[in-house]
Amino acid sequence: MNVNEASFANVPPMQMRVMKYGKAAPELAATANISAFNIVNALDGLIGGAVVYSLFGASALPFLPQRSYPRSRSS
Repeated sequence: MNVNEASFANVPPMQMRVMKYGKAAPELAATANISAFNIVNALDGLIGGAVVYSLFGASALPFLPQRSYPRSRSS
């Protein structure tokens, strides 16, 4: 099991737990995980922009830790 599979394997249990405790407002509860992923995407852009704007410049971008993006099964 690689990092991609491990990170995405925890999404269904997290969604089930959120839905279990959010019975009063299920639509709002369903957006919790998506909102968390969107916050992480915004932070990625903020961190990358800060590195480019710093004294290190764009040449430092390859040295930042890379996020794990899901790969399709065909590749």
